Amino acid sequence: MNHFLWRLSHFCLPLLTMGLMGCSRSPGKTMFTDTESSEFKVGQVWNYKARPGEDASTLVILKVETAPGWSNIVHVGVVGLKIRSLKGTQDTIPHMPFDEAAVKKSVTTKVSDQGKLTDFQEGYGLWNAAASSGKGGVFTISVAEAVAAIEGGLNNAQMR
Repeated sequence: MNHFLWRLSHFCLPLLTMGLMGCSRSPGKTMFTDTESSEFKVGQVWNYKARPGEDASTLVILKVETAPGWSNIVHVGVVGLKIRSLKGTQDTIPHMPFDEAAVKKSVTTKVSDQGKLTDFQEGYGLWNAAASSGKGGVFTISVAEAVAAIEGGLNNAQMR
């Protein structure tokens, strides 16, 4: 993946997560902890209702956690994308935080229980810091809608 796009997506994602109308957030400090109270488990690979032309795209479950005042948070990486921008094409979004209900509505069939995790630590760290300070949230829209929003954000950021 183009290094510029990778870096840009890591810095734009927390801003998009905070600013999208299809997201929710919980004010104040929070303490995120891993949870097993979800049908989603780390390493699972799922097909989902993808954007047109990205039918081979899948998502991998990276982390499932909760915090007081939050529903279960499902962190996913999405691969097999065709995100177009002024700098080229990006095929992966390494980290996206979702409300569990949004992921449930997006997924179709489970492909595997042992998928390769994306390199999500940096994006997760940025999200965690923002969410812990009450300035970050999770996507409550579908995975496909979130991918489209990120593509739009990347293109808008590059035009400035």
